Order: sequence, then C-alpha cells, then structure tokens
Amino acid sequence: MPRPLPCAPALVAGALLAAPAARAAPLGPPARTEAAGMAVLGGWAVANLAGGSAGALLAQDDAWMAFHASNAAWNVVNLGIAGAGAVGIRRRAQAGPDAAAAHAARLPRVLAINAGLDAGYMAAGATLWAVARARDEARLAGAGAALVLQGGWLLGFDLGLRAAHRRAGATVALGPTGIHGRF
Repeated sequence: MPRPLPCAPALVAGALLAAPAARAAPLGPPARTEAAGMAVLGGWAVANLAGGSAGALLAQDDAWMAFHASNAAWNVVNLGIAGAGAVGIRRRAQAGPDAAAAHAARLPRVLAINAGLDAGYMAAGATLWAVARARDEARLAGAGAALVLQGGWLLGFDLGLRAAHRRAGATVALGPTGIHGRF
C-alpha cells in the first residue's frame, strides 16, 4: 500500500511566509488576540503534519497508519486556515477601523458555529471509530480516532479563542456612519 508523501515542508514555508503579514500593520487588542490564535493553530498544524507524516510512514499497523495520515490530512486544512487568517488580519488592519470592527463583531458568532461543527466532528469520529472496531476495520477505526482527536482540539481552540477575543475588549457599536469599536 502506498504511504502518504510528507507535504509538511511546503506548508511550513507557506505558514512562515504568511505569519509576518499578521504583524505588518498596527493591531488593536482583538486583532492581536486573533493573530496569536492563528499562530497557535498554525503551530498545531505544523506539529500534526510532521508527526502525522512521520507516524504514517513508520506505522506497522493499519489503524495507526490511518490515524497518523488522517491527522496530517486534517492539518493541511488547519494550516491553510491559519495562513489565510494571518493574511486577513493584515488586510483588515490596512483597510481601517470599520473593517476591523465589522470582523470583530462577527468573529464570536463564527467561533461559536465552529465549536458546534467541532462537536459534530467528534461525534462522527466516535461513531466511525465504534462501528469500525465492531466490524474489525482497522483503517476506519484509526481515522475515527483521529477525527475525535482533531475535533476535540479544535473545540477547545475555538472556545478558547472566543473567550480570549471577548477578554480583549472588543466592543462594537453601530453608529450613523457605520460600525465602530474599540480596537
């Protein structure tokens, strides 16, 4: 069976190139909090890409190979989200306070929706894991276990970033000239 190719070097380079974008313009507390969150997400992604790729290549058991490969695959998406988030933070900072305020107003709701999706990932993973184990399907069991792990981590990340964002003092008001806030 072919093993997954490690794609971490190209993705790490992309994340490193995107990271300075989040620091290029002056950022208010909510944007700094979000930038820190994107750095944490990017770090999780890089660690899982490296560990998942190595684990999939070295695993001698189908369940562990699928577990590691699934973790690496999930984190291709996470790294893309972290990179796009870093670029978006810079663009909003350059666009001015109205763009930052509008985003700050939406972010807690987006993170709450993400948390609900994360719980769904965990439930789907637990179901897949249990059914696969009952049917002695090692690869599906490994993929289900990875889905539970990734969903659980993302749930904690999204709820933690939401709480940190609220603590950062994102206050938003709708005025006659648009949405304004303290950033």
